[in-house]
Amino acid sequence: MIRAFARLALVAALAGALPARAAIVINEVMYNSVESADVEYVELYNTGPGAQDLTGWYLLDVDPLHDKCFLVGTLAAGAYLVIPGFTDRFTAKYPGVTNLNPNQFDSTVLDRGFSFGNGGDRVRVFNNIGVLIDFMEYDDLAPWPTAANGTGPSLELINPALDNTLASSWAASLTPPDGTPGTVNSRYAPDQAPIVDSLTRNIPLPTATQTVTITARAIDNIAVTSVQLWVDAGSGYAAQPMYDDGAHGDGQAGNSVYGAFIAPQPDGRLVRYYVAATDTFGQTTTAPAGAPAQYAAYTVGYRPPRLVVNEILASNLTGIRDEFGQFEDWVEIRNRGTTPVDLGGMFLTDNLAQAQNWRFPSTVLQPGAYVVVWCDNDVSQGLLHTSFKLPAARGDVGLYDSVDHGNVLVHGLGYALLPSDVSFGYLPDDADAPEYIGDASPGVSNDTSDPYSTIVINEFLTTSAAGGLDDWVELYNRGQATVDIGGWHLTDERDQPLKYTFPANTLIAPGGFHTVDEITLGFGFTSTGAEIILLNKADGQTGADYFDYGAQTVDVSQGRFANGRSNWQFFTTPSRGLGNGCGSGSAPFGGVAGVRFAQGSKSVVEWNALAGAQAYDVVRGDLGSLRSSGGAFAGAISGCPENNATAPMSWQPDVPSTGAGLFYLVRGVTYSCGFGTYDSGATSQAGSRDDEIVLAGSACP
Repeated sequence: MIRAFARLALVAALAGALPARAAIVINEVMYNSVESADVEYVELYNTGPGAQDLTGWYLLDVDPLHDKCFLVGTLAAGAYLVIPGFTDRFTAKYPGVTNLNPNQFDSTVLDRGFSFGNGGDRVRVFNNIGVLIDFMEYDDLAPWPTAANGTGPSLELINPALDNTLASSWAASLTPPDGTPGTVNSRYAPDQAPIVDSLTRNIPLPTATQTVTITARAIDNIAVTSVQLWVDAGSGYAAQPMYDDGAHGDGQAGNSVYGAFIAPQPDGRLVRYYVAATDTFGQTTTAPAGAPAQYAAYTVGYRPPRLVVNEILASNLTGIRDEFGQFEDWVEIRNRGTTPVDLGGMFLTDNLAQAQNWRFPSTVLQPGAYVVVWCDNDVSQGLLHTSFKLPAARGDVGLYDSVDHGNVLVHGLGYALLPSDVSFGYLPDDADAPEYIGDASPGVSNDTSDPYSTIVINEFLTTSAAGGLDDWVELYNRGQATVDIGGWHLTDERDQPLKYTFPANTLIAPGGFHTVDEITLGFGFTSTGAEIILLNKADGQTGADYFDYGAQTVDVSQGRFANGRSNWQFFTTPSRGLGNGCGSGSAPFGGVAGVRFAQGSKSVVEWNALAGAQAYDVVRGDLGSLRSSGGAFAGAISGCPENNATAPMSWQPDVPSTGAGLFYLVRGVTYSCGFGTYDSGATSQAGSRDDEIVLAGSACP
């Protein structure tokens, strides 16, 4: 099973709780000025009743490893403070602005200071003890005001009392190319149009029998008078009312969340929709902004392609160069499927809350092929150059499907503390989970690459029925030399890499183990899958191993099988400090029965449920090769279309080329090592035919 983000997701929430509304707010941001040498600035405003001492406070972008820009002085109630990127550039352009922070946030020295990304970034303000006071995360795409990206205007908060985390609270300034640093915003308004956000549907990819619930939050500083859902199911847009009554999938009545239903539609039908809210002044806001030209949508019965974010590199110092000879960050996408896929209209993002960050041009990816995308925040350099860069300290990369195909998350990876010239990806290509790769391999297979770290997370447990010390992590040395991990760190949070430090002289011999429990660590691991496990070296900036785990089960551990390998399995008999094996979790059972085409269809293969099976593998083979070899399965197996698929008990096969034939074998598996049988005549977990199939290099692991 591939460990990554949930494959079908409409909205990814920001990790962590939002700070309470602060008296000091981010009120204006110039992130991409009209000049070739950016004149960036951030403006703060004090909405509180009294002055605020800013001693020790600081400004920061998305990367916690960047230099902090410390604030100076006291900000009076109703006053503004402007923090410049470069002081000399700012004062040359705005000589009349005097309420200027003496410290700048950018620098001409390499790897010092920071600037804000043209393709989106995070602006954060912390107080003198490191508490997050206010933040906003902008984008250069709608619904954020796109005019603020290099055409002159700044981003201005319409009213300091508004929620500045919402795109609808911001507007492009009316005074290009200057903005309004240090004074009242040109877009200030005592009243604003309704805010419509949190547009969701309850089923990411509906089938022809499913009714879809659409919800959206609609609020106004006075009152919302109507909310309508506009739907086009092939005959043009038609409106229907949305309700906040608790009876239309909207949750609790009166919570400003409105709901409505879309009736089932036939397979292949494109369904487009948007929401419009109107207030007492007749002002109307839509979600998505720009509707009906911009809309949300889904295609009934659609299934996403088998694409994966296969490898990423976030700090490229000596690796491959782009077309302009520059060392840039990159992301590699691989087609794990058996049919060509056109990436055109799909999206790549470094922020899972922004599913439409950078749009792919038409790019056909053949089965098993790779494409490298340059993440250099410079779209002018070519079609495969994105509008964002990748921070090395921590980040996310998500591949989203096109709007018409539901804009669902096809695949994504989270990562942390990537060393320079070390990539993060699947090793080998069909591994279950990504890890740090010592010799990056952009555009080609990772199968022959070497792992970066010999010390790895090998097994862990988060919960047990007995309770007590039931949270633990096991490390394993897969190398040939003893390693002293004294001074290294272990954490469950990407933003806090130093939570636990291993004592000096903590030695792990080759093939040896070292375990730590929740008492030693000082923290435990949630069983919901909301955390990660990160092992990093003594400098606190160099990752060694990273596992983004999912929901866990009582008394079931998860780990590598075999020790140090790239396949991750669940173990009903945890083996803390010992080798990972199948244990008692491998109760024998027979083969899958009833493999057949679905009634009335030659495009869906289904099979009977197998008692004891937790998942199913589907192996594909070439029928001509099987016939010509007299039934030699090992040579005929050509791939593993589904590895540990849990539901439903069906699969949509590939269409063979003219004159060719394909065959499919299905086996039931348990998560305890993934063993199963393809041979319905076998009485144990592995029969002779199964041994032959498993020997095929492209069979399911």
